[in-house]
Amino acid sequence: MGEGAGGTELIYRTMQYLGYSWTKRLPPTDLSDAYIKHYNAKSLEDLIEGYTIGKYHIAAEAAPIVFRMADQGDKVAQSLVQWAGTELGEMANAVIRQLDFQDVEFEVALIGSMFKTGEALIAPMRSKVHEIAPKAKLIPVKVKPVVGAVLLGMEAGHLPITADNRAALNSNTKVTQ
Repeated sequence: MGEGAGGTELIYRTMQYLGYSWTKRLPPTDLSDAYIKHYNAKSLEDLIEGYTIGKYHIAAEAAPIVFRMADQGDKVAQSLVQWAGTELGEMANAVIRQLDFQDVEFEVALIGSMFKTGEALIAPMRSKVHEIAPKAKLIPVKVKPVVGAVLLGMEAGHLPITADNRAALNSNTKVTQ
């Protein structure tokens, strides 16, 4: 439904922008050369054609290229990272409104490898979230997302959630009842 700004969506938009650059709708971008090199394409035209016919399978694994090029000052890459951060903030805001958390102090867990890229992505997200929830704190998650699912499962199964169980989950050792 148009909601998403993970690696897959970032690549979809990146390829759209590379197409815009090829047709001169956007200015040239070093991002083109980075993708041409990464996929051993002959040219931007070859990359775009190969992408559309399935010769080049450009997927979320290529998202770090966008962040690298943004860090190197590429304006198109920077706009893509800005878009992703803003979109993630908008998605968080939808949940914040649904929960009526606008005036509550709470944590927004930053889950996913894209958040390891740092402030270029997090700053626009934080700015967007703080527009409606100024007390929200964006925090990186230190454990794998599955840990939260395990804790919810334990809670639903009326199993004890102890400090030892939490420590075991955090260290990937066996959880005891």
